[in-house]
Amino acid sequence: MEVKIYAAIIAFVALSLSMTSVYAYSEEKVTFAVSNPKNNWTSGAEAALKKVKGVRAVKADAKAQTVKVTYDPKQASLGDLSNAIAPIGTPQLLLKVDGMH
Repeated sequence: MEVKIYAAIIAFVALSLSMTSVYAYSEEKVTFAVSNPKNNWTSGAEAALKKVKGVRAVKADAKAQTVKVTYDPKQASLGDLSNAIAPIGTPQLLLKVDGMH
């Protein structure tokens, strides 16, 4: 009886560990500048990007005309993100290069 209990516990732990790796994801953050945005574009941009599989968070800033996106690059590409907001304005990827003046 004890052997079966230990075997069940070991199987449960092994299954739990394998499920953790299945649900693990990578995360990247990117900022798009949106030129020529339509009126009240921020909510539309956020809604469009949240429909893209792999997008974790979106924050549009009307004043700065930017959209910050946190996403899983294994599920979404930069092209997917750009295409999602293209109907709202012209997206341009902003790159930050550290260490350059």
